[in-house]
Amino acid sequence: MDTKLWLSEEIVAIQAVLNINQEIYELDDDDYVEFDLLTYSTDGYGERINFLGNQIWSSEGEGDRIYIDEDADLYEPLEEYLRRTINSFVEKVSKIDLEEN
Repeated sequence: MDTKLWLSEEIVAIQAVLNINQEIYELDDDDYVEFDLLTYSTDGYGERINFLGNQIWSSEGEGDRIYIDEDADLYEPLEEYLRRTINSFVEKVSKIDLEEN
């Protein structure tokens, strides 16, 4: 893979994580989150993005990202995919209602 292409994809992933984390921080000053809910990591070969410790994207597999053009191998923008995936995850988690003892 062309190094410039790889770096631009890495920058897109990192910027998406930064944008979403910043938006989460700004949601409510009273409930300030003191850690990153969305994290980016790489081992030098592959990249991963986790939300609350759960992998939601990997450069080694596009997951449920929507194809824009299959012939050109183009997917929806990564940040759009991450937002959709996070919202789905939050919706599922918000349905949990444990009884208190």
